[in-house]
Amino acid sequence: RVRLEDTIGAHLDSLPLTWRGVTVQQLLDHTSGIPSYTDIGESWVRRWGEAMTPRQILALVADRPMDFAPGTAWRYNNTGYTLLGMLIEKHTGKPWGDDFNARFAEPLGLGNTLNCRSALIIPHRVRGYERFNNGWINAANLSMTQPYSAGALCSTIGDLTRWNQALHQGRVVSAESYRMMTTPIGAAARAPLRYGMGLIRDTVAGHQMITHGGNINGFASANAWLPDAKLSVTILANSGRARVEALLRQLIRAAVGAPLQTVPTAVPLAADMHQQYVGEYDLIINGQPRRFTIASSGTVITGQLAGQQPNPMIHFGNHTFGVSFDPSVRVIFEIGSDGKATSMRLLQGGAELRGNR
Repeated sequence: RVRLEDTIGAHLDSLPLTWRGVTVQQLLDHTSGIPSYTDIGESWVRRWGEAMTPRQILALVADRPMDFAPGTAWRYNNTGYTLLGMLIEKHTGKPWGDDFNARFAEPLGLGNTLNCRSALIIPHRVRGYERFNNGWINAANLSMTQPYSAGALCSTIGDLTRWNQALHQGRVVSAESYRMMTTPIGAAARAPLRYGMGLIRDTVAGHQMITHGGNINGFASANAWLPDAKLSVTILANSGRARVEALLRQLIRAAVGAPLQTVPTAVPLAADMHQQYVGEYDLIINGQPRRFTIASSGTVITGQLAGQQPNPMIHFGNHTFGVSFDPSVRVIFEIGSDGKATSMRLLQGGAELRGNR
């Protein structure tokens, strides 16, 4: 009933004109250019607690310009997966969560995986927390009508292990569909994350890894499958600040017998050498510019990605820095003829970003 090359406008009516030519495949691999409602800042944040219909979710960004022409770039996009949920409901005649239950949860024995509706009493549902000063607070309430088909699932470690085994061992989709799900093409193949259609292809310790994770108010998750080892690794954390991706990679390394990543020994850096790195660097993340600022207090040099907190950086020598919370992170500076940095590379979790000063 639905082909990957179909336009979303052929299935859903009353969409903005610029969205109608976007294909189903471009929604699946985040190359549609449609603005993501989760990226619009305060105009969305102040409405977190409201119950919304899918049409109301779309209305949050319906009057905004496209991020880019469809198919020309990649940017993670929750609006796209909202549209896909609406497409499911159009063709099945039932809520996406009911369709998920009938099509996947029941046949695969996923008894603890379901549409995580806020009003539903779910035994053992875990609360989410966030850091505040030196302690913890309850995470801000987000109506689960808003993540909708882009992320309103509750599950457990056991169910996600069963899901990984079923999906990656051929019991969910055809071999050809699985190949397309896990094979980035076009703009998605050029993204910092090599994104297929719902899944990311990466490597850890020389092993291929099929993975996806996510964050939502008070929670973070990471889920991976290593085909050659038939290894499933899943992390569910009830804090949005949890460093689940770094932990995932360390657990995989332990499981396959590879050395754990450790932070190298720090090399002292004289305060008068800080200025060769201090400045602002323009990175491109998910197809959008993001400023990365290097600053110095005279004793500590920090790195800060726009919208995040500054983090102290550890000098390893050879114009290379890391951070204490993730041993995979490297910030490597290119030095010009005047002895000052001209550009930087940011390496984290297998992805590499570059930016000029």
